[in-house]
Amino acid sequence: MDVVVDGSPLIVFATFTTIADGKNYALEVGDSIDVTLRDRTEPLLHSVTTIDERSDAYFLIREDESLQAGDVVTVTLHRGSDDLVSTAMWPVPVVLDPLPLFVSRAAPLTFTWAAAGAPDGVDYSVSGCTSAVNEHIPDSGMFTIPANALTLMPDSPPTCSVGLNLERRVTAAVDPGFGAGAMTLTTTALDSFASTP
Repeated sequence: MDVVVDGSPLIVFATFTTIADGKNYALEVGDSIDVTLRDRTEPLLHSVTTIDERSDAYFLIREDESLQAGDVVTVTLHRGSDDLVSTAMWPVPVVLDPLPLFVSRAAPLTFTWAAAGAPDGVDYSVSGCTSAVNEHIPDSGMFTIPANALTLMPDSPPTCSVGLNLERRVTAAVDPGFGAGAMTLTTTALDSFASTP
C-alpha cells in the first residue's frame, strides 16, 4: 500500500497493489479503509481499478481541516478482526517567504523559507512560462536558483508569470501486513513572480 496525504484541505490518496501471496488488499469482499485525524474517522472512497486488477486506488478530500505539526494521520484497512493500521506524523508546515514581484532570468533567484531541518529535505519546482525546474534540496531555509537556469518557453512574452512551489514531506512505513509500501505526508507553499529578461 502507498498512501499520499497532502495539505489543507486534506487530500488522501491510497493505492493498493497485489503482493507476493496473491492477495489484493483493495478488492476482498467486506474490507473497508478509513483515515483518522484528530479523533475524526472517515472512509476512503474507491477511485479506480487498473486494467489488470492488480491495484486499486481510494481517496478522501476533507475541505475543513487545518493540519498542524505533530498531528497523527492514521490509515486503517479493516478486514474482519484483523486491522492493518498505518500511521505517520504531520510535518512542520512549510512557510515560503514572499518572492520579489519581478525576477530577471539573467540573475540568480534566492528564495527563503522557515527551515525545519526535516530529514527528508524539501522539494521545489518552478513552472509557468519558463522551462520547468524541480529539485530535491536540504531543508536549510535558503536556496538559490542560478542565473539563466530558467529559460523562456517558446511563444511566451518576455515578461510573464512563473510559480514556485515548495514541499516538505515525511515518509513513514505502512503496516507490515501490506508486504511493502509507504505513507507520504506533504505540506506545500506556493508563490509567484513575473519573470523578466
